[in-house]
Amino acid sequence: MTDIRKVPGVTAVGIVRRDGIVIDELLPRSVDARKVGAMAATIVGTAEKVVEELRQGAFQQYVIEAEEGKIVSLGAGSEALLVALVKPNANLGLALMTMEEKASQVGGILAAL
Repeated sequence: MTDIRKVPGVTAVGIVRRDGIVIDELLPRSVDARKVGAMAATIVGTAEKVVEELRQGAFQQYVIEAEEGKIVSLGAGSEALLVALVKPNANLGLALMTMEEKASQVGGILAAL
């Protein structure tokens, strides 16, 4: 997670189980990681259902754009999600590339358990 957090413009990152339980996080102290984890998992679950219903293949990622930044989430294997908060002016491509690399590693680790 620290590699993702080192990407310029990434201000927070977390690994969340698909049921919303937080595995690990680097979030500001003012943020309730349990709430963020639960909401991120809910959004991904809904997005997966929409993608399936529209027959668009497998869910890849979501990016929510807000005034103060972007919330990005992608799958980390079948058991978890990687979630990050990215500043509006950050290089989203670099953040996503780093997240995809780390999500693959997390997914592999969790699959081996």
